Amino acid sequence: MLRFMFAVGIECSCPTIEGPDGTTLRVDQLRDTGHYEMWKTDLKLVRELNLRYLRYGPPIYRIFTGRGEYRWAELDPVMAEWTGIPGQEMIQPEDCAEIVRALLRLSPYARVPVVVIERAGEGV
Repeated sequence: MLRFMFAVGIECSCPTIEGPDGTTLRVDQLRDTGHYEMWKTDLKLVRELNLRYLRYGPPIYRIFTGRGEYRWAELDPVMAEWTGIPGQEMIQPEDCAEIVRALLRLSPYARVPVVVIERAGEGV
């Protein structure tokens, strides 16, 4: 049986644009909306709407520091708050990478996989 999934998203685009003087500028919508300081409030508001799924894209430019190098400490508290699972008990990044690679092999048309992290615990 197919289940319908309704999700909201916290906008997280972080493109670079050319500034008026020709320099490259980063537009970080999470920064510009105060999410880095207010993430607990943002997640609380999503919960108050009784939503089970949240599209949350981490700011890759802040987390990915180089090939095989990530600053997960910035994302761990957000994911632990949303899922109710401590970071060390969550599926690990290398497992996610393996899953995504396997899914991409299944379809030559898949280009942008989306990982859904579902809240755990009672009342979800």
